Amino acid sequence: MARVLRRGLPIVVVVLVGMLVVVGAGIAGAASAPPPVASREPVPTVELPADAPPAIGPAATRRAAVGVIVGMRARFIGVKVKSQEQPVLVVIRPATNVRINGKPAKLEDLHPGDYAVVIGRPGPRGNLVARGVNILRK
Repeated sequence: MARVLRRGLPIVVVVLVGMLVVVGAGIAGAASAPPPVASREPVPTVELPADAPPAIGPAATRRAAVGVIVGMRARFIGVKVKSQEQPVLVVIRPATNVRINGKPAKLEDLHPGDYAVVIGRPGPRGNLVARGVNILRK
């Protein structure tokens, strides 16, 4: 056992000294490097017409509507949310997951006055295409 330690100890010392040299050289090189110089070039700007709409980013891939169902028709439900004057029109597709208190349900089981949590994506006409509808009843 002592023979193994005597053989391995010089190797460990050489590796540690090598690591110390590499790390020390990196620190010394970073300390002696000149500081970065900020560019003074002007940033290009674009003139917008006075009547241009404000720039908005890309539409989010998911949206939610939380509120009370105020109307129903075929594959659509209207959900009144607090943040909007008009109800959100929600499109229910055949693949939409409909649940009442966490249990699977059908679209026919929904009623005006139910509290709904709808998750979906923005539709092409400003509506919400539902991926899931969860109704919370007491």
